[in-house]
Amino acid sequence: MKKPTDRDILLDAGLDFIMNSPADEFDAYLRESGVDPIELERKTTTAIDLALNQSNSMSNANSTAGDPFASLTVAQLRDIASSLQIPRNVLTAFRERRVVLASVPRRFLVRLAKSMNLMAEQLITVLSLPSKIFAREYKADSRLENGSQVSFEQLLIDADVDTATRIELLKEAD
Repeated sequence: MKKPTDRDILLDAGLDFIMNSPADEFDAYLRESGVDPIELERKTTTAIDLALNQSNSMSNANSTAGDPFASLTVAQLRDIASSLQIPRNVLTAFRERRVVLASVPRRFLVRLAKSMNLMAEQLITVLSLPSKIFAREYKADSRLENGSQVSFEQLLIDADVDTATRIELLKEAD
């Protein structure tokens, strides 16, 4: 660890003063230096809001680019899960790329893609991409175990999908 310079020490002391001095004492120093504390607070708040908005937009753009799951709302996920007769945690597993794609019947992939307003090939391409860590929070009907990829059938079993529905979902053709 390098020895702090005089400049570093002064900056640390200034930051300590700003962070720990009583507001009225700090405001008095600002007024003495010709700065309006209310105007400074307004400018600071505006700058922080702008920085947060830019950061959030960049984060959202990076997380949703090429990932159709990222743009779905909770209501949309609920509707898709309901129409496919699966719990939301099954969709979550697809979203997190925890499903062995080769184990999913094409019939189901076509239905899932259609419910997401995608072509089946688009969905397959997206699901073929490596797993990501998602910052976005979501709700599921129940929690699946984290870990490596699982077959579609095992996913349905783990999600407590009843046998008749599971057999229907695993069928290759109508």
